Amino acid sequence: MALFENVLLIDDNEINNVMHERLIEIAGFGEKIVVMPSGVDALTYLKNEVVNDLSKVPDIIFLDIRMPIIDGFGFLAEYVQLPETITRKPKVVMLSSTLDEQDYDKAKGFPQVVSFLVKPLSVDKLSALEIPA
Repeated sequence: MALFENVLLIDDNEINNVMHERLIEIAGFGEKIVVMPSGVDALTYLKNEVVNDLSKVPDIIFLDIRMPIIDGFGFLAEYVQLPETITRKPKVVMLSSTLDEQDYDKAKGFPQVVSFLVKPLSVDKLSALEIPA
C-alpha cells in the first residue's frame, strides 16, 4: 500500500470523517490528513491555504459525492478551474454510500478521478486501491 504525504478528506458526515481519518492513519495510508466538512470549505482551503503553500498540495483527495450546497461533482467542476500547481498532482477517489451507475459514469468524465469506492472505507479497500503514478 502506498503512503501519501498529504491526504484531503472531504465529507459532510462527521462520523465518517472521524472513522475515515483514523483508518487512514492506522493503515499508514497518509501522513498528514486534512478533513473538510464540505466542498465549499475544501475549495476555500485549496484557494487560500494551499495556493500559498504548495507543500500542502494533496497527493490524494477522498471526495464524498452526496453533500449539501455543493456536491462532489460541483466541487470537481470548480476544482478543475484552480491553478494547475494545485490540480496537477492530486488523484481523486470518489466516495459514495451507494453504487449509482450514473455517478460512476459521471465520475469517469473527470480525468482527476482515479477510483470510485463505496463507503465506508476499510483497510482492505485502501490496500486494494490502485493509484496511477
